[in-house]
Amino acid sequence: METKTKQFIICIALPLATGALSSFLTKDDMAALRDAEKPALYPPEFIFPIVWTVLFFLIGIASYRVIRAHKKNDTAIYRVRIAIAYYVLQLAVNFLWPFVFFHYQAYWLAFALLIVLIYVVLRTYHAFSAIDRFAGYYLLPYLVWLAFAGYLNVGVAMLN
Repeated sequence: METKTKQFIICIALPLATGALSSFLTKDDMAALRDAEKPALYPPEFIFPIVWTVLFFLIGIASYRVIRAHKKNDTAIYRVRIAIAYYVLQLAVNFLWPFVFFHYQAYWLAFALLIVLIYVVLRTYHAFSAIDRFAGYYLLPYLVWLAFAGYLNVGVAMLN
């Protein structure tokens, strides 16, 4: 298999695996939310895995574009490393959020963690955009969804 193809598969698989693992580890904890009061605009449950799969696929593409950018042009490897460090950090924070929200039902703490996540994703966006503007564009739906998730998180926190 060609190196570019392997890199692409790894870049797509990493965020998908991160999301799948956190979802798997908290699947039993999600039942409590079914009985909780939810804010207006709360989507049906089946929407969440669809949206997250698409988002993780898009951020995987973004990471691939950044990793490959230094091979295409004069992008300094240290800029790529910094961008990827932000990327890995946002994946780690994203991985932790379901535990705080679903397992511990610490809704306000989960919201604080979500604010941290949005900040780190914004840093990732800026770092990615400086290397490859399209890589940054792939993160925009993620940021929009996180803002919506913030609304949902606060709504659940206030109502429960």
